[in-house]
Amino acid sequence: GRDALAAQGIDANDVDSARLVGLRLEVTAGTNLPAWLDHVAIYVEAPGLPRVLVASRSGIRALPAETAAVDLDVQGVDLKPYALAPTTTVVAEGGGTQPPADTTVKATMTLRVDVNVSGLLD
Repeated sequence: GRDALAAQGIDANDVDSARLVGLRLEVTAGTNLPAWLDHVAIYVEAPGLPRVLVASRSGIRALPAETAAVDLDVQGVDLKPYALAPTTTVVAEGGGTQPPADTTVKATMTLRVDVNVSGLLD
């Protein structure tokens, strides 16, 4: 959020928008996704802001059995207020069955932050 931007030398007031451009789920240990996951939805929430759907994917169980990673369909929501909030929570909800073995899934979110460069040049 705000601290990560500041660490890059970016003032929060210079941020024009922050959009999720990609969200990938990848099994790093355990059972591949189609064996146990039907669908997934990813939301963000922050104090004083509504909970908003940012990405989802259905039909995962129909993918080839060896599928260990999937790209979710992103919603194009401007996440600027969430990126600048003091705290932001990412929530995953899904449906399916329990994996037959302990399974670790890594989620990688890619954000495009557009910054007003005139503010950086002052």
